[in-house]
Amino acid sequence: MLGKAEEISESGKEGLKTEFPPKDPNVFLKLGKEGTILCANKAAKALLEYWGVKEGQKVPDVLRHNIKRILAQKEPKNFEIQAGKTTYAAVLYPFPEENYVNLQAFDISFRVLNEEKLRKREKQYFSLSNLSRISLTCKNLQEILERSALLIAKGLGADFSRILELMPDGTFIMRAGYGWKEKYIDSVIVKEKSQAEYPLFLKRPIILGDIETETRFECSEFIRRHDIASGATVLIGDMNKPFGVMEVYSREKRKFAEDEIYFLYSAAFLLSEIIGRLHAEEKLQIHQKELEKLVEKRTLEYTEANENLLHEIIERRKIEKSLTNNLKFLETLLDTIPAPVYYKDNDGRYLGCNNILARQVLGLEKEEIIGKNFAEAHNKSPAGISLEIHEDDLELLQKGGSDVSEKEIMCADGIKRDFLASGVTFLDEEKNARNMVAVLLDITELRKTENKLQNNVRFLETLLDSIPSPVFQRDLNEIYINCNESFARQIMGLPKAEVIGGSFREFQKRVPKELAEIYHKHDRSLLEKGGSNYYETKVLCADGIERDFLFHKATYQDSSGDVAGVVGVMLDITERKEAEETFRRSEERYRIATEQTGQIVYDYNTKTQEVDWAGAIPELTGYSFEEFQKINPEMWLEHIHPDDLGEIIEKVRVFFEKGERLREEFRFRRKDGNYIYVEDRRVLLRDAEGNPYRVLGVMKDITEIKLASKKMKESEERYRSFMKNFRGIAFQGNLDFTPIMIDGSVEEITEYRGEDFMSGKVNWLQIVLPEDRQNLINNNERLIKYPLLVIEHEYRIRHRDGNIKWVREIIQNVSDFTGKRRILQGAVYDITGQKEAEESLKKVEEIRKKEIHHRIKNNLQVISSLLELQAERFDEKEVLEAFRESQNRVATMAIIHEELYRSKNSETLDFSEYLQKLTSDLFHSYIVRKGDIRMELDIEEIFLGMDTAVPLGIIINELVSNSLKHAFPQGRKGEIRIKLCRVEENGENKSISNSTNNIGAKSSVDKSNQYSLVVSDNGLGFPEKLDFRNTGSLGLQLVNILVEQLEGTIELQNGAGTTFKILFKEND
Repeated sequence: MLGKAEEISESGKEGLKTEFPPKDPNVFLKLGKEGTILCANKAAKALLEYWGVKEGQKVPDVLRHNIKRILAQKEPKNFEIQAGKTTYAAVLYPFPEENYVNLQAFDISFRVLNEEKLRKREKQYFSLSNLSRISLTCKNLQEILERSALLIAKGLGADFSRILELMPDGTFIMRAGYGWKEKYIDSVIVKEKSQAEYPLFLKRPIILGDIETETRFECSEFIRRHDIASGATVLIGDMNKPFGVMEVYSREKRKFAEDEIYFLYSAAFLLSEIIGRLHAEEKLQIHQKELEKLVEKRTLEYTEANENLLHEIIERRKIEKSLTNNLKFLETLLDTIPAPVYYKDNDGRYLGCNNILARQVLGLEKEEIIGKNFAEAHNKSPAGISLEIHEDDLELLQKGGSDVSEKEIMCADGIKRDFLASGVTFLDEEKNARNMVAVLLDITELRKTENKLQNNVRFLETLLDSIPSPVFQRDLNEIYINCNESFARQIMGLPKAEVIGGSFREFQKRVPKELAEIYHKHDRSLLEKGGSNYYETKVLCADGIERDFLFHKATYQDSSGDVAGVVGVMLDITERKEAEETFRRSEERYRIATEQTGQIVYDYNTKTQEVDWAGAIPELTGYSFEEFQKINPEMWLEHIHPDDLGEIIEKVRVFFEKGERLREEFRFRRKDGNYIYVEDRRVLLRDAEGNPYRVLGVMKDITEIKLASKKMKESEERYRSFMKNFRGIAFQGNLDFTPIMIDGSVEEITEYRGEDFMSGKVNWLQIVLPEDRQNLINNNERLIKYPLLVIEHEYRIRHRDGNIKWVREIIQNVSDFTGKRRILQGAVYDITGQKEAEESLKKVEEIRKKEIHHRIKNNLQVISSLLELQAERFDEKEVLEAFRESQNRVATMAIIHEELYRSKNSETLDFSEYLQKLTSDLFHSYIVRKGDIRMELDIEEIFLGMDTAVPLGIIINELVSNSLKHAFPQGRKGEIRIKLCRVEENGENKSISNSTNNIGAKSSVDKSNQYSLVVSDNGLGFPEKLDFRNTGSLGLQLVNILVEQLEGTIELQNGAGTTFKILFKEND
């Protein structure tokens, strides 16, 4: 029936459905080989609706292709299915015998959603961190607002963001934004009844879910013009004194999550703190300027008054009236100063103060203070002013001058505030006693802001030092502004305090040369282009160890937006680099196993019977975290396979009675009903009385390990089968050639056991014949010196029974299983039979060559006889001479083949013996009378190959024949001399050949030498007007052609006779 799964009837499909758990929350489908849905459980309904198919119809094309592929491959396949907002992790299990597959899918949408949330949250935290850093380095409010708008938009993934400032008339103006055109900054006015003013009324963030359905407020045409669909607004600053609002918008309908609103609120709070700090600093500067003007003005007025008193006594009343007016003016002026002000006489008695000091600080009226000393005013005042302030005033009055200090004062409202007290003394009218005036500037909020900033700075410095990677910051002058402990100690080898503030040039001698060069090269490029860059390099650290680092450098800007320096992070990737090569080959093989690896950790309280579960619960059991927390020990036992349950219960009983540790393996039932193998390791904790009170344990899925163990056994069986049938010796060894592994036909080839070599009882070199041993040692040394070399060589070993065997060894360098250590690996084969066959073939070949030379010699002699018979028919002298020359040339070649036939070596010829026979035959051919012409042979013992000997013999034949015919006419006596010897080779002609093996037959022909042949006579000499290279003589034409064939040179020397000198090399 399953063979035709596509044609199952409706009743048959109902029967197949019973195989699926109907209430299981996971999707189960049974699919035919063409993708037809044979049956499905209830959980699959949503997926089928998304595909738009029903039972009996076919699934989408992509899934149908996968079905056919896995049925052909007969292996399960993992993949993901996206159905709208739902993500499934799916597995196809093939049943090729029945031509159908089962599809099982698990809803992993929650995990995907959580991963997305974590990424968003990390991005938001990064934006807040950047905003904090900007507040420390930037003093320009507008730049801070613009960069804040960018960070907020990026942190929330919004299309637009803007910061609106609340104006005195109740409208809002856009101060900064992201996503808008620049022309809208400082020009867009948001009027009343808008989304911006709602946070002020409702005192909470406002979320705009859908602009089309919003009824709480009117959405401006400006917003609608940008196709905005949704947004959110939060307040910047305190409700009583807001700066404005912060808004983000999206072109898509979007529900802002709680953590996104919290991020927006956090950014607004941080921005309000930054704005408050900037405003406080501005106010402080204004107050300082006003105080300086007041002091300057008062000093000028007192000077003028003193001059008037000394020089204009007559107009005293006018001056007193003027002083009275001035006093009233000063009192009025003091009352208008927003800071507490007072002045005292030399005894510390209050001569005057403003209303802020009287009411806010002392809680009294001015009349209750003026004229009183500190004790009298302090007794009346509800404020707890410290006596230390009064004592400081008396000290200042005594020594004179000015003083600035910070004071903490308990004010009349019971709140302690920080004040910046600035006091200065001046002389009275008689210039005898000193008076003083003091101004108290409230810096409470400023101190709070500074404390917050200092805490943030300390937190960032602590965070920086806690980062294990080296981090540094340098300005444009290469001065270290900041760094962490890791950079100072690990890279510079100095305390952090000595690095900060120092120039890179000062430390250049301490910094590794490689690091200095890299700094200069990459820093110059980075400062020119801006932005950031990544690069990897090796760095010699302070401990003298060279490590690999990944550098990430970026420029940072000052408040004006100009590049101010470079910030860098150095990530130590040494271990990663070392592990990359090791993990590369196994990464794909173990990737799926690594992704699926998980453990369950549990903590069982034996007294309360409560179990706390944690770890990879969904992946291992199929239950959710909440579901598995409800499983108690009794329910846990129900999930153990019945065949394993009895043994497990007994082990647990013994464990509680006697043991402290337990390791057990059993089959555990998952939520889907399938069993997996798990390894359970637990430890028992006992109290002071020795009673068990707690069990800690770890459960690990070892299903794959079980399957892998089975495969390992099969692999070992295959390896043993391979080595059993392997007709050679496989081995691995260290670089000193001590064996690590040896296997194969060891006993068959050597009669020794593999253990004899592994234990060192027998050394492989000991069984190598002495004649071959040194060559083997030389090759081994080359192998160690050149790691990429592969050596194949042949040598002889002595069998344990004394017989000699030929072996061929192939050996090379490889990495061991860790990938970190170089070892030697190779194989040895017995080629004794092959060598014996080669020797037999060599003898047959030698006999065959000798027979060929013999037959060629006979054939050439037949040709010579035919030429002689043919010549007898002619009487002309020229024709007879031509026949004789041809006959001599044939005889020249015949002599060579005769000599090769008689020689022991059929490939090379003893040329000295050959020349003696050749010249003797020439003299006989030309009927030279004994004593008329003498032949002098000066020839070294030289062996030449046939390809060189034949043309060289013909050359000598022609030159000697030419001398016999033309050098000695009319019975003239003389001498012919032939000299053949080796000469020094020109360096340009030398060649060097390297070989990686020693396999091949040796030749007795020395092809590396250059030879010199000189044929001379003391006869009439060669005609001067005749060019021997361009002549009608067939003999000389042959000489020139054959010299060129030998790739040699020929020259003619005329003098007392004729001399031909030829230089040539042995032909390949």
